[in-house]
Amino acid sequence: MREERKVITALYADLANSTPLGERLDPEDVRLVVCEAVSRMVRAVERYGGTVKDLAGDAVVAFFGAPRSHEDDPERAIRAGLQIVADLRPYAREVEDSWGIEGFGVRVGVCTGEAVLGAIGTGDRVEYAAFGDTVNTAARVQARARTGRVLVAETTRRHVVQAFKWGEPIELDLKGKSVPVIAYEVLGEAESRHPKARSGLVGREQELERALDAGLGVLAGSGHALFVTGDAGIGKTRFVAEVLDRIRAAESPAGEPICLEGHCVSYGESMPYWPFRGLLMDWLGMTAQDPDLKLRIGLRRQVEAECGGEVMEIYPYLATVLGTALEQDAAASLQALGAEELRHRIFEALGRLFRRLTENRPLILVLEDLQWADATSVELLRELVPLTEEAAVLLLVTSRPERDHASWEVREEALRKWPHRATELALAALPAASSAELLRTLKGEIDFFARLERRVLELAEGNPFYLEEIVRELAESGSLSSQDPGSGAPAARLPIPVTIEKVILGRIDRLSPACRDVLTAAAVLGLEFGLRPLEGIVENGAGVPAALRELQRLDLVRESRRWPHPEYRFKHALIQEATYRTLLASSRQELHRRAAIWFEETYAGDRDEVLGLLAHHWRAADDRERAIDCLAAAAEQAGRGWAKQEALNLWDQALQLVPKEDEATRRRIAMKRGIALMLFLHGVEDVREPPPKQG
Repeated sequence: MREERKVITALYADLANSTPLGERLDPEDVRLVVCEAVSRMVRAVERYGGTVKDLAGDAVVAFFGAPRSHEDDPERAIRAGLQIVADLRPYAREVEDSWGIEGFGVRVGVCTGEAVLGAIGTGDRVEYAAFGDTVNTAARVQARARTGRVLVAETTRRHVVQAFKWGEPIELDLKGKSVPVIAYEVLGEAESRHPKARSGLVGREQELERALDAGLGVLAGSGHALFVTGDAGIGKTRFVAEVLDRIRAAESPAGEPICLEGHCVSYGESMPYWPFRGLLMDWLGMTAQDPDLKLRIGLRRQVEAECGGEVMEIYPYLATVLGTALEQDAAASLQALGAEELRHRIFEALGRLFRRLTENRPLILVLEDLQWADATSVELLRELVPLTEEAAVLLLVTSRPERDHASWEVREEALRKWPHRATELALAALPAASSAELLRTLKGEIDFFARLERRVLELAEGNPFYLEEIVRELAESGSLSSQDPGSGAPAARLPIPVTIEKVILGRIDRLSPACRDVLTAAAVLGLEFGLRPLEGIVENGAGVPAALRELQRLDLVRESRRWPHPEYRFKHALIQEATYRTLLASSRQELHRRAAIWFEETYAGDRDEVLGLLAHHWRAADDRERAIDCLAAAAEQAGRGWAKQEALNLWDQALQLVPKEDEATRRRIAMKRGIALMLFLHGVEDVREPPPKQG
């Protein structure tokens, strides 16, 4: 089991008022009743990608984000909690009707926080566990929830505030907590999961021009498939919103286009037709909160209005996509169909509907985050691409460049087979000027000091989402100041927002153990690293080149140069930071120790060349004596090179490492710093004896 540190979301679900079962039922019956309830809870957790940690009697403890991270773990946990409540509600009524036990039900508590993950136990009993306060807090929050409700700590709510409806804040005085915990009851799913982007669109002028060419062509009657690709957070959703706004504002001979949007979700790969379900909901003007009957009636009336005599050839299949119950006559038409035939009919029905919609007005079908789509939806999109040859339809698809997912093949096939109908717009990192412009918009009236602004831009590296989240994190944590506090300011190492860390760890957790080991070792070496030192600190050094090839294929690291020795760089500084943060202190120190030894041995004859690296690694390895020695040597080296401020900073760092009780060493370092300062002030460039005169 891998030991690591990361942010997780814990879910604690417990049956309420189950004690009377033992008084009224035989123990075997109690076991069956409780087992059925617990089974429903477990299925809900697993549906949303959680890991069941414990079954404690009639309670379920689950982790979201461990052992595998997803960028939306807090949302998954809450949805699992809502699913548990929904699945247990009818079951609780059955228990009450059968044995008269009132108040039987389930309570759910959810909390997000940092945890150390790893093994606990010995011998034949070794389990995966999370250490920290997060799980305990989730349990205590659960105990204060109402039966049939999900209560969520503020640490979780802040990451998903737009996705759900919330009750009023509740202040909880919990056992073992020095300050109250603020929690919120979840009232249901928000009407819209996709609010408009907060920031303006900058630095995408060329891509916008190409997208509008395709959009205006559709308004004139010519179909097109537009694939907008790019890394997480690069601005695909914001770009699409701008494209749609401009297309709607343009003149259209056939009238304003019909625009339908469907969004894939990270937990939707086992949910057939999920993005197309969203398209149909958008067409009907309904949401998931609408009753089934209203959905069914609305669908039938819409199909009748659009398709006339073809109702029974289309309506039952669209209802199947929506997951709504059918009337007896419509249901009968599906009973004789096998799975493959039903799939074929659904594809055909959706194709017919979209063709009908384009007869009078242009049609825009937006499918977002196709890298999360289920296999059936990907195949359906493949079938729809040829529709661009015969109808005024714009297929506007966004996805991340995940080349192992089937959606990437659809993109490649469309570009190859229909080059006149398909275009890819690959959104890259924003240029420096555009990033600075976006930062000015985001910070508003906040007056960043210059050094902090530079550091924020360096860390975001042109990713709009990263930039937004870093600014938000700084504002919410109170780390901003209008005054530059000097060299000791926190600007040198900014906190990584959990939202960004989750996006990155979601990719890292999918790596093979060998690639994960190489990536974490590389993170210890820094943003840029060489092949030789990496081979020197990884236990299986021979496997490093193969792992690096795979990491390059997955676009986590990139080769920066090959000669004279191969060197690499993390694709993004935040990938290196997030990977480094997963290491436990003991593992981190051991890897730094190996790195220090490698540099000591490799540069034994020219130690001055790597003094800075040695000082860094010995310090991180918690070997103060060697770190002080290297810092002092580096300070003297900087002094000889007349690098005044660098030399003084190095002496200060050495002084900070000396234990308070070691007065002799403190005096020696302080004296050397003082001598250096005096020499700098008097313009003396070297304290060494002058060389003897020649001749």
